[in-house]
Amino acid sequence: PKGHTYLLDAMPRVLAAFPDTRLVIVGEGPLRSALTRQAELLSIASSVIFTGYRSDPERIVAAGDVFVLPSLWEGCPVALLEAMACGRAAVGSSVGDVPVIITHGENGLVVPSSDASALAGALLQLLSAPELRARLGESARRTVREKYSVEAMVAAYRTLYSRCDSIGRS
Repeated sequence: PKGHTYLLDAMPRVLAAFPDTRLVIVGEGPLRSALTRQAELLSIASSVIFTGYRSDPERIVAAGDVFVLPSLWEGCPVALLEAMACGRAAVGSSVGDVPVIITHGENGLVVPSSDASALAGALLQLLSAPELRARLGESARRTVREKYSVEAMVAAYRTLYSRCDSIGRS
């Protein structure tokens, strides 16, 4: 469901333009051996790092230039919000709440799900434009602070409770 196969399929095109790029996949699961094999078959295994389980994924995100969420389906992806809070430019598939969180071209890039070519294109766009990455990353950080922070949640609940209170009085 996380769409890593499409991200791996996008990487040969990315690596052709930016051969020093490293793809870091954090986490452990039943598809790891298949993904490792796919990286080998695509001749990109030396550019892909499978970290396995990490208790500190925020360190990996903070060290990277771009965060990618190539999911086939999602709810509200917390990992995306965490990466955006770190000020990372993000590319996400147009599934679940991703296109609600990311406004394409303003605080990240949204691509169709299951589309390795579109994913590669978005990554190439970000890797070739450091100023765009920085602008999207800062806008992403601002989005999380303004819409998804604890403070924003508390303010939204206060507004909701005020509305409910005023309805109850009428």
